[in-house]
Amino acid sequence: MKLVTGILARNEAASDRYLRRVLTRCLEFSDTVVVLDDNSTDATPDIAREMGCIVETRTGDAAWGKEAPARQELWELACQHATGPNDWLLVCDADQELVGDVRGLCQSVEVNTWCFVLLDMWSETEYRIDGLWQAHTTPRPWLFAVNRTPDGWVAEWPTRQIHTGHCPVNWPHVTGIAPPDDFHWMHWSYAKPQHRTAKHRQYMEQTDQLSPSERAHAESILT
Repeated sequence: MKLVTGILARNEAASDRYLRRVLTRCLEFSDTVVVLDDNSTDATPDIAREMGCIVETRTGDAAWGKEAPARQELWELACQHATGPNDWLLVCDADQELVGDVRGLCQSVEVNTWCFVLLDMWSETEYRIDGLWQAHTTPRPWLFAVNRTPDGWVAEWPTRQIHTGHCPVNWPHVTGIAPPDDFHWMHWSYAKPQHRTAKHRQYMEQTDQLSPSERAHAESILT
């Protein structure tokens, strides 16, 4: 069994970001960490290489709001390193830190997908749970036995370009739910005021792609 972690990253090298923290954690439990650099203009790929990750640069255009091609490219790249019948792929973002020993989950032969909840951290010690901030209640798929698929299965990716998910839309889920007390993501994207402001601005630039509930969620970032 091999565990590969795939990370999509762009301009995460600043000292107030979380790249080193995230990579340090991923390298603790992964056999291989693959970083797909989304055409960064800073030292993101250099940091990832220095820490021992496999780094490739995206062949497509880097642009906020064009997420699906990047997710597809990351999946296909990481799968090149997870070729065994019992190999697993964990998809991680550059601002997410995983709590729990996922290698134990990879011993399962009954499922091909594990789902985790996500805590939207609002500081180093607190996460947000009011109103539309309910990610901590909804396990989502992040860990995949990428070669446990039906014969002839071909991955399909969404035409939507934001909030596309981290796996193909037709992934043949046989799903396990990881116990949230033992396994969860700490999502650091909102943990600092300056990052909340930046995320709000990015979403407001893409409101035409957001559903009404997604727009309300984005608007609530600064409240």
